[in-house]
Parts: sequence; C-alpha cells; structure tokens
Amino acid sequence: MRISVFALVVLLLWGCSKLPEAPESVDPLQNLQFEFLQYANKLYFAAEVQP
Repeated sequence: MRISVFALVVLLLWGCSKLPEAPESVDPLQNLQFEFLQYANKLYFAAEVQP
C-alpha cells in the first residue's frame, strides 16, 4: 500500500509542469513630475509615456 501511494504522489508531482514565467512588466510612465500651486489651487503633472 505504501508503494502505491508513494508512486501515485511521484507520478502526480512529475506530471505537473512548471508555470510559464510572466514577462517582466515595463512601467510605461516615466519621469513623473507633480506641481501644486497653492494660490491657484491647481495640480499640474507631467510624465513621459512609452508606447
């Protein structure tokens, strides 16, 4: 009985394939800049966007 359970576990683990690796995500927003003008109560921001 031990051998069959062991064999079943080995076959189960051997049959499972590795998960595919996800490609590294590249952040499309770079060089973020924020500016808040208190007297005008306005927020300005700038960013470089990569396609």
